[in-house]
Amino acid sequence: MLSDEGVVFLKNALLTNEQILATTENLLRQNGVTKTAVTDVAKALNVSHATIYNYFPNKKTLLAKATENWLQVEIINHLKDIPSTADTLSVEQHLYRYIDMLIKLKRKSATKDSALFAIYAKVTVSETKVLAHHIHQIHQHLTLICQRHLTLADEPCHNLARFIFSATSKFHHPAHANEWLETAQSDADFANVWAHIQPLLNSYHTR
Repeated sequence: MLSDEGVVFLKNALLTNEQILATTENLLRQNGVTKTAVTDVAKALNVSHATIYNYFPNKKTLLAKATENWLQVEIINHLKDIPSTADTLSVEQHLYRYIDMLIKLKRKSATKDSALFAIYAKVTVSETKVLAHHIHQIHQHLTLICQRHLTLADEPCHNLARFIFSATSKFHHPAHANEWLETAQSDADFANVWAHIQPLLNSYHTR
């Protein structure tokens, strides 16, 4: 059996990393994390469980990678173009658009894709690299928005991005997901937080 990055070769079949992750996600939605084993993934793909282990050494690693992939598809891919758009917006409006979309995406995932969201909430506690990568991507987006509008140097822009993320974390961190169910209250709380952020953003010199 030979392997290459992202690809597993078995006899005449070609099994990709993406196929394994997609199948894992589907089984997690159907059966939940406790009732989904590596052998179930292998059975669904009509391969031996040893084939899956050829690329993912254990269930923990497979779940972490599936979670990372899910976050990329369901969250980051919907946010990545926002920093480069909205030329007519102020820095405050641009950052608001991004954070508002982030909040909506997390809420939607928590209600419409609850099985994967629950795994995301669980995995990110133990697999800190997954969470760190996800947060890093968001920090990069927020930093790009700041750099697009403000005359600040790179480091102050980065610090401002981290502040915006931290100040609004209650509305997009999975640990607070139960509070999002009270949509009206959560919206009111976010509006209150943003009302305190807004004057700070408007105080900066713009390009």
